[in-house]
Amino acid sequence: MTTHALTRAKERYDIDLTQADLSEIRRDIRDGHALLLSNNADGCQVFAVYHQRVYMRLIYAPNTGAVITFLPANAPLPKRRRPREKQPRKVWRDGRMHSVVT
Repeated sequence: MTTHALTRAKERYDIDLTQADLSEIRRDIRDGHALLLSNNADGCQVFAVYHQRVYMRLIYAPNTGAVITFLPANAPLPKRRRPREKQPRKVWRDGRMHSVVT
């Protein structure tokens, strides 16, 4: 575990975390006691956790189990992109107009 996450927690939430605190936060994430806010394209996940009477947002790497960094409390979340719905198009068939979804 790097000290980057510990430094960001102090900087952004004014909270002194230890390696034991990070282990507890990782356990909360694995046990489903944290709220998943989004999945990033790189495989990392953004979580909201409640620890030492503070709600914090962080980036977690599920493949390594590492807390990468703590996000600022007011940072916007990445927007989720919805899959584009296929729109019907008009085609002529048998001398008539038909709607076809491709």
